[in-house]
Amino acid sequence: MKKILILVSSLFLSCCMFAQNADIQKGIEYHNKAHTGDLSNAQKCIDTLKPYIDSEAVACAYYGSALTLLAANAIENNNPIKSLEYLEEGGKFLDKAVKLDPKNIIVRIIRLENGIEVSRTSPIKRYAVIKDDVDFLQEDSVIMSVGVEIQAEIFADCGLYLLDSGDLDGALDLFDMAVEVGGSSEGAKLAQQMIDKYSE
Repeated sequence: MKKILILVSSLFLSCCMFAQNADIQKGIEYHNKAHTGDLSNAQKCIDTLKPYIDSEAVACAYYGSALTLLAANAIENNNPIKSLEYLEEGGKFLDKAVKLDPKNIIVRIIRLENGIEVSRTSPIKRYAVIKDDVDFLQEDSVIMSVGVEIQAEIFADCGLYLLDSGDLDGALDLFDMAVEVGGSSEGAKLAQQMIDKYSE
C-alpha cells in the first residue's frame, strides 16, 4: 500500500482563515505540516482538535484526515493492521463532520480529496460515500458561492472521481473547466496534468 497523503490542495493553504478559534487554527496548521511530509505533526493535530470534534465540523474533518495520515506512519513501521484501523477511524470522523454541517463546502472538499486518495492507495474504498460530495459540490449554488481557485479545485477533484469511476470523457470536461477558471491555481495545475496524461 502506498503512503497515505491526501491531495495537495489550495484549500489546505488557506483554510486557517475560516477557523473559529486559535486552537482550531493551530490544529489545521499542524495538519498542513503533516500533509506536506512531517507526519510527527499529525498527532499534534489530533490532540489539538479533539476537544472540538463533537461541535465543530471543520475541526472534526481535519481530525479525521489527520488520522488517515497516521496510517502512512503505521505502514512505515510495518504495521498494516494499525494502518487500516487509522483509515477506518479517520473515515468515520470525516463522515461525522459532514453530518455536523452537511452544507459546509470546506468539509465536503476535505472528505472528497481524502476519500479519493484513500481509495486509490489502500484496500478501503470510499467512492460510494464521496459520490454525495461530488453531487453536492457540483451544484450551481455551491460553485457560484466560492472563488475561482476553489472552483478549480472542485472541478479537478470531481474530475478525479469521474476518472476513477471510468468516465474519462466526463473527467476531461471537468479538468477543462478547472483550467478555464483556475488560472495558475493548484486545482488548475492538477487538472492540466490530468489533461496532458489522458487526452488522446
